[in-house]
Amino acid sequence: MSPRVKASANYLNGRVATVDARLKGFDLPILLSEHGKVSEGPGQNVFLVRNGSLVTPRRTDAILEGVTRDTIMRLAAQLELGLEERAVDPTELLVADEVFFVGTLAEVLPVTEIDNYRLGDGHPGPITRRIQSAYDSLVRGAGGAPAGWHTPVYAGPGGAAGAQRRHRSVART
Repeated sequence: MSPRVKASANYLNGRVATVDARLKGFDLPILLSEHGKVSEGPGQNVFLVRNGSLVTPRRTDAILEGVTRDTIMRLAAQLELGLEERAVDPTELLVADEVFFVGTLAEVLPVTEIDNYRLGDGHPGPITRRIQSAYDSLVRGAGGAPAGWHTPVYAGPGGAAGAQRRHRSVART
């Protein structure tokens, strides 16, 4: 079943790959497509930074089209960062300036080492930190969000009759 379908069975591959990665001394795996190209993490999308621009696998490269991925792509445009959706060869991970995962649970998770090869200076890179900061600000309501990214949510009537409706803002992530 394609990872594009968010079904519980699709998480099994990621779970098996995670167990295997941990047995080999790694934290998380990066999964490859049936064509040997970079696909995703076990429940996260993958982004690389090459020459100041973001690169991420295409929708057709066995990925889940996550809302967090979409949010990061929109933030990249706001931050005036270049973005390419294309096939990514696994060797590119080793020559990338930066690599990070994104997902609902992971949010923006820097990758500092791949297959015992340290990326950059072994710390989250400047573009990853920019994306991480912008994402944190957006989802925690600390900064302004583009029109249509916040949806008003009203609390139920509760309390005394005729209680005032409370307005809350929820970030689209």
